[in-house]
Amino acid sequence: MVALMLGVFYYEYSEFLHRFHSSLRIESKSFHRSEISSQVQMHTLLFKVVHDLEEATSLICFFFLCSQMTAMYYTLAAFMNPPGGWLSVPQKCEIAVVLALDPLSVIGIIACSSKINKEYQKCLKAITLLKGRLVMQQSSDREHILQYLAVMQEKQFPTLSAYGVVELNSKFVLGIFGSLFTYSLLILNLKK
Repeated sequence: MVALMLGVFYYEYSEFLHRFHSSLRIESKSFHRSEISSQVQMHTLLFKVVHDLEEATSLICFFFLCSQMTAMYYTLAAFMNPPGGWLSVPQKCEIAVVLALDPLSVIGIIACSSKINKEYQKCLKAITLLKGRLVMQQSSDREHILQYLAVMQEKQFPTLSAYGVVELNSKFVLGIFGSLFTYSLLILNLKK
């Protein structure tokens, strides 16, 4: 349930960024001070929301990731070195479900949070292209519009993290699978 909630929050916010990016491309057809001003206001709102989202979900995400990782390691240890030397069919089914769904829930959250950073990078690229096009055109509002675009470029969106301990990106997914693999090899060596 927690994974679903976090995934929905991150995915929906990334969709807002995607719509903002689309509106930037539409606005590039015409450069009017009032239109760019409304885009700056929207960008400021998105900037505030992403920081609020980071603050609200960071600790929850940290505890969720800790619990999922602990469950995965414990389950892996129970599978590779079962108490009593054997596992019953229900235990095998439970282990299979945990080993299948726990990594998927973590990967789902990371994929949704990575989409935010990807959409933010697209927005930065669109703003840079807008600035480049505006420099080539003559307009009475050019200096004001360039200032607005510079303000949007200066605001850095955070990369979402789990309470500042780990950034939620694809490198973290590779780290998870690397540590699970290393942990399984360690258990196999201890078993011998």
